[in-house]
Amino acid sequence: MIKNAQGVYTKLNRDGCDNLKMIFILKILIIFGLAKLLEQNEKPFLYAGIYTSIFLVLSLLFGAGFVGSLIGATISFVFAAIYFCLLDRFMNDVWYWPIFAIGILVGFV
Repeated sequence: MIKNAQGVYTKLNRDGCDNLKMIFILKILIIFGLAKLLEQNEKPFLYAGIYTSIFLVLSLLFGAGFVGSLIGATISFVFAAIYFCLLDRFMNDVWYWPIFAIGILVGFV
């Protein structure tokens, strides 16, 4: 229970937390799917752009502000581009799978 501005105790609203969990899970699934598609196409900036546009749309759908979503999308594009470029660079190397697993961290952005 929390106390609101009028001094009335209300239950904590968990809808915002559930939305964040849903966005996080969707972002992880999308980034892994795009990483697997990268193996066939080898265009890392294309997949970084796709990931960023999906992130932007999801952010706006779940109620984030427009400017905040654009800033988040820009940061997300930078990290996604680095991630996909690293995956593309180490495609047939022993470092591919550790880099692939680190993709979870890109989902936090």
